[in-house]
Amino acid sequence: MSITDIDFSILDFIRENIACPVLDVIMKFITATGEQGIIWIVLALICLCFKKTRRCGAAMIIALLLAFIFGNLIIKPLVARPRPFIVRPETVLIIDPPGEYSFPSGHTFIAFSAATALFCGNKKFGIPALIYGALMGFSRLYLYVHFPTDVLCGALFGIITGVTGHFAVVLFMNVFNKEKRKNKMNSYAILGYPLGHSLSPQIHKRLFELSSVNAEYKVLEISPEQLKDNFPVLKELKGFNITIPHKISIIDMCDSLDDTAKRYMSVNCIKCGDTVVGYNTDCVGFTMSIKAMGATLDSRVLLLGCGGVGRMMAIETVLEGGTLTFGIRKEDEEIAKALCKELCEMRENSASYVFLPDVKGEFDLCVNATPLGMYPKTEGTALSKEQLADIDAKYFFDAVYNPRETTLMKLMAQKGVIVSGGMDMLVWQAVAAHTIWDGSTYNESDIKQLIEDMKELV
Repeated sequence: MSITDIDFSILDFIRENIACPVLDVIMKFITATGEQGIIWIVLALICLCFKKTRRCGAAMIIALLLAFIFGNLIIKPLVARPRPFIVRPETVLIIDPPGEYSFPSGHTFIAFSAATALFCGNKKFGIPALIYGALMGFSRLYLYVHFPTDVLCGALFGIITGVTGHFAVVLFMNVFNKEKRKNKMNSYAILGYPLGHSLSPQIHKRLFELSSVNAEYKVLEISPEQLKDNFPVLKELKGFNITIPHKISIIDMCDSLDDTAKRYMSVNCIKCGDTVVGYNTDCVGFTMSIKAMGATLDSRVLLLGCGGVGRMMAIETVLEGGTLTFGIRKEDEEIAKALCKELCEMRENSASYVFLPDVKGEFDLCVNATPLGMYPKTEGTALSKEQLADIDAKYFFDAVYNPRETTLMKLMAQKGVIVSGGMDMLVWQAVAAHTIWDGSTYNESDIKQLIEDMKELV
């Protein structure tokens, strides 16, 4: 028995055992929707209209074009197989006899091309499409206009072109996204509101020059109310820094957080790419500043202040093995108690506090985490000149960077203490951001010179 004999036996079985008036109507309708591939073209165009299914729509269009080219223009004329009702002219059809050759089934080829492309990108919609494609193939057998092998091969060819269409879009998008990332011009920015006179552009431009990276660094003033709407634009940057008031609100917009950001639930640096990752480089800037001045946090540390940046400094001190004494205002006692409890849970007996007027004793390192002494109220100090006679310290770090030398720094220097200001921390946290963004490393001498140059701008 030849393949054609088997084909006819299947067609005769359908006509003799399955055909009925109700199915006549249904099969005529299904086959009509497949004429010229109209239903699949419409479905592809609908998919193109929505962002979530746009890639599926593009894959379907490519698959349909391939099906038309290979099916109608190449294979059909090449094989030139007559249709079943031509071989058996006595056959009575319930639809107008179609033209062209029989192999492969164009309806089935096109249906499975589009349905497979859709399935590869979206199984939820692809499965019903494949089922409808199978029904369309069966309708061609039911109506006696194609052999079973025409339909079977049409389905197989359709699956191949559907998969090809899908991977063609995937390949194109990979190349497009790679080129898009390449053409971002290495754009970076500082995000805050309001920003006023920020030194960040000068610092980062110098760091880009030192690392021979061709990049631009912009200032973006975006209010809290506009942050969410503007975030898609921010994601087009390669990275950006964040300052008040966005350090916490930006967290929900990140795809993931680095351990530093998780530790303080505060983000001041973001790296963009396939995902948006949040970091906190303030802590790195602080620890690098202490290291650069020759001190260590693994020592006896006096920390003036316990809020804001003081909490970060305290945690970093305890993590590095230091023993911490807070100097606080009376109104901050509850905050200090809670923070000491948190720190002592990290390491037993690692932290205690005294009120600022009672601060005295020997320390390896003293750190000012209060805003006292900041411009324009430059005469303010957390410790009085008289108190300093009862305080011995080897190193003093002041988080304030404007003025370049605070009153307390001057008083400490007069005692022979090695002092360093907030500009060091500002520059070192910027250095950490560049390491995150592009893996840049720097000579310590270059960074020290950068710090001095930035001090001249204050």
